[in-house]
Amino acid sequence: MLFQNSICHPTVLARRHVFEQFRYREAYHLAEDYDLFVRAGSRFRIANVPEPLLRYRRHPNQSTQAKRDDMERVTQKIRLNALRARGLQPTVEEQRLHNLIRAPSSISQLDDLDGIEAWLLGVYASQEDDEAKRIVASQWIRACIRAAPLGNDMWKRFRCSRLYDASGANASVSADLWVLSRLRLSYGSSAFGALRRFGITA
Repeated sequence: MLFQNSICHPTVLARRHVFEQFRYREAYHLAEDYDLFVRAGSRFRIANVPEPLLRYRRHPNQSTQAKRDDMERVTQKIRLNALRARGLQPTVEEQRLHNLIRAPSSISQLDDLDGIEAWLLGVYASQEDDEAKRIVASQWIRACIRAAPLGNDMWKRFRCSRLYDASGANASVSADLWVLSRLRLSYGSSAFGALRRFGITA
C-alpha cells in the first residue's frame, strides 16, 4: 500500500464496523478507496485472496483512464500518508522520487533512477518482515520498466543493484527488462502497450 492500491475495490469484503469507522473522504475523490484502505489498514488486517475471482473490464472512458492526471495527484497524497503511517518521513525530493516509481510516465533522467534506488534501499532497510522487504525490492523492477528510455544505463543499474536479488526477479522478468532497454520504449506508449498485451511479464 506504500506504492499503490493493492486491493481490487469490487471484491472487498469487510465487517460493518470497519466502514462505520472509516468512510470515503471527498478530498480524495477518484482514489477514495485507496485512501480508505490505507487508513483502515492502520487498525485492521487487510489481505488478498490468492486466487483470481473477478473479471474486470477496462475501457478508455472509465474515470481511471479519462481522469488519469487528476487521479495521480490524489494518489500521490495518499502514498505520502501511507509512508507517514509507517513511520517514514521522506523529504520533498524523496516524495517526488517515491511517486515516480508508479507514475504513469517514463523516467528519463539517470539521476532520478539512481535516487529511486537509494530511496528504495532505505525503505527496504526499514522493513522487518521478509515479505515486506521483497515487495519493496520489487518496486525496483517497476522503476526500471519506466526507465526503459535510458537504454543500457537502465539495464546495467537494474542488474547491479542490491535490490535485484531481493526483488525476486526471475529469468522472464530479466529478459523483458533487457528487451525494453534495447527498444527504449516509453512507458505508456502504444508499442509498450502492445508488448503488454502479448504477454510481457515485467
